[in-house]
Amino acid sequence: ENPVDGSVTLGHGLPRECLENGRTLSVDGASTRWGKVGYHLQSQLADGGISARITLPERPGATIILRLRAPSGFRLEPAETLGANPVTLAIEDDRIVLTRDATGVIELVTKWTGARTDA
Repeated sequence: ENPVDGSVTLGHGLPRECLENGRTLSVDGASTRWGKVGYHLQSQLADGGISARITLPERPGATIILRLRAPSGFRLEPAETLGANPVTLAIEDDRIVLTRDATGVIELVTKWTGARTDA
């Protein structure tokens, strides 16, 4: 959590190796001043994607940023939400920025271009 602007960055220091093809990563119940957050990532880079399930804090108001540090050679392209409650997303390099009013659980599918794995 950024103490200046109150934004919450998920995956901020995540090593690139954690998102190699076939790997999964989960964080549950991380405390913020907005409430608890969590995320689950599933890398399918061999097929050009990484899926994410983000549990947002109980209280809206924080800008939530998901940082996806994919292995070198990959570049984040479009991302879209799944389900009945679409959320506006902004892509900034390797970061997906959710609007401050987003709540609940968000399911994302991201598309990547560049290197492909052999797995």
